[in-house]
Amino acid sequence: MLFIHLLYFFCLLSPPKDVLMKLNIEEGNFKKNPFTIQLYLENTTQKPIFYDLKGNIASLDRKHAKYIAQKIYLKPKEKKEIPLQFSLSHPQTYFLQVYLQQNNKVIQKTSTLLAYQLEKINSPSNIPNDFDNFWIDVRKELDNRNPEFVLKPAPKYSNQLYTMYEVEMNSIDGLQLIGWYRVPKKQGKHKAILQLPPLGGKFGRVYTLVENETYGIPPDYAVLALNIRNHGKSEGHSFKNYTELIAYEAENKEKYFYRGAIADAWRGLDFLAQRPEIDKEKIITEGASQGGGLALWLAGLDERVRVSCPDVMFLADWEQLWNVTSWVRFEMNQLLKQNKNTSEWQIKQNLRYFDLKNIANQIKIPVLVSAGLQDWTCPAQSIMSVYQKINSKEKEFVLYPNGKHDGGNKIHRKYKFEWIEKQLN
Repeated sequence: MLFIHLLYFFCLLSPPKDVLMKLNIEEGNFKKNPFTIQLYLENTTQKPIFYDLKGNIASLDRKHAKYIAQKIYLKPKEKKEIPLQFSLSHPQTYFLQVYLQQNNKVIQKTSTLLAYQLEKINSPSNIPNDFDNFWIDVRKELDNRNPEFVLKPAPKYSNQLYTMYEVEMNSIDGLQLIGWYRVPKKQGKHKAILQLPPLGGKFGRVYTLVENETYGIPPDYAVLALNIRNHGKSEGHSFKNYTELIAYEAENKEKYFYRGAIADAWRGLDFLAQRPEIDKEKIITEGASQGGGLALWLAGLDERVRVSCPDVMFLADWEQLWNVTSWVRFEMNQLLKQNKNTSEWQIKQNLRYFDLKNIANQIKIPVLVSAGLQDWTCPAQSIMSVYQKINSKEKEFVLYPNGKHDGGNKIHRKYKFEWIEKQLN
């Protein structure tokens, strides 16, 4: 009886929907005007329904918007497709929201992100005059600090195919980094991957694709899964919420979090490059979100990287991220509140040193970039603004229309390693 009462109560809270709604955006990136999006409607009741269909399509910065308004009639149990036609003038990502109203009350709504001529996005570079010297100085600071690489066997995670180690190393600012190093037992030189973490993520070991379809790496690769500062067991700064790290010391480019984080990733590359079992012609960087951004940074900073495969990457076009992503804007505004003597202009001047679009033209190796069109965390348009500037003849951009911040997930993971093998062979 208790179950029946709970079920009845749940039904009162969640009444069945009279109309099912779904937007079909097909490939998601529309090339020509006008274009049409199909809105699928289904009347699930035995009675006719009259609704006002309303909605809007707007750029993520809300500077460009168009509106929808029409009457909808559905017969009992009727299924119908309503064509919504648009003409847009500015290449970028757009937010489409559609809702049904009755007596000015919203009954049902649905939404999606879509893109218009994404490949034509042009976000100008804003490279500081001393940009190259800034990163030369970071490299010198790394070189002046003994990395003190230490390998500790981890038999718990080793097997007949590979040996696992916990690895320690020192980075700039005197911080110790902890990561995981997996080496195939097969004789000979091995292709190697430097795997870098998403913001707030951590590596507890290296996984195979069988063990983890989203982050795993085939067992025939040597892998360093490196926890940069403030990630995993690596040392770092004190903070309450990991998203605070994106604004940590942004008022001072010499102390900014990502100066150290990029240096940490660079130190991980140093580790792989000095290992005798690694094929120096087959070193790959990869990661998702923050990890993807760090992976691509290394591709621009160091010729030892031969292939880079960033997914849904962060650190891509700070100006856009500040303008269209609420989480970035919130953290930067918090920094401004706490530092009354610092201006938004000054922080944005500093962020130019850590913007992927300002180093992308130095990247000449094969690069595979992926993005999720439904991603509000690292929007596809910010990623494309970097991709357009990559100075490589072997580059590919893969857009997943229904992907969120997981991008193409296990589908792309499988494709990534097929793509890497083509580049290495």
